[in-house]
Amino acid sequence: MDAPEQIYGSNTAYLSRFDKDSLYEIKKRNDKEGGRREWLSNVYMVDGKYRLGEPTFGNYSGILVSPSEIMTKDTNVCKLSGEGKCERGKQLLTTIHMHPIRTFAEEGRRQNFSGVDIASEFCKARDEDKEYTLFLTYPKLGFTNRKNRIKAVVFPNRDVVLKAMQKSNPGVDPMSITIEGRDKVNWIEFQKSLRELGYIEEIEIEPTVGAPPTTNLNLIGMIVIGAVAIGGLLYWNKVRKEQSSPVEGATQ
Repeated sequence: MDAPEQIYGSNTAYLSRFDKDSLYEIKKRNDKEGGRREWLSNVYMVDGKYRLGEPTFGNYSGILVSPSEIMTKDTNVCKLSGEGKCERGKQLLTTIHMHPIRTFAEEGRRQNFSGVDIASEFCKARDEDKEYTLFLTYPKLGFTNRKNRIKAVVFPNRDVVLKAMQKSNPGVDPMSITIEGRDKVNWIEFQKSLRELGYIEEIEIEPTVGAPPTTNLNLIGMIVIGAVAIGGLLYWNKVRKEQSSPVEGATQ
């Protein structure tokens, strides 16, 4: 295993394993689904680089997947492409999924993994004393445009995840946490602790690949709808006042 200073640093060693084609594909999926629904795919390690599997789609707040069906589909797609290295079971590294974000108010929560997403990885790293990684991607909203971010959360070993849990959730026994009992943990605070310890990497896709940001159609649409609603209200008030005013020259 590489030394920590080689893995966790400003060079974002985990995220640098996504080549430009993979980052463009993530951006394309996000731009299409950024305000609508989640997508998830497997991430495979092929020749030292990450390769994305085919996406599976959910709704705005969640997604149900069948790991075996995803693996079968990805293997078949790989064979049809003629790639030649289609041992997807051996190449599987982890998953990546997208949290859609429609409004600024949702950003703080949707830019993090939920307990549903990461409790199993915490438990595996704790119980097996092995490294696990998860990737999350989400849109970063601006007033007129939207960029895309991608985050790597690393669960390096038992000692680190226990330390992060004790620091972030002091009232919870880290050894008592189960997947079923994940709701007793504040997972956003846990992720803050992992970040402070150096085990979260994050980059913005557009500057990395030299792509322009995407127009924020969701926000622009809400502004237009709001402007139309305000205009309609002002017009209705004007008409109502005109109808209630006495007509000039009329006799009582």
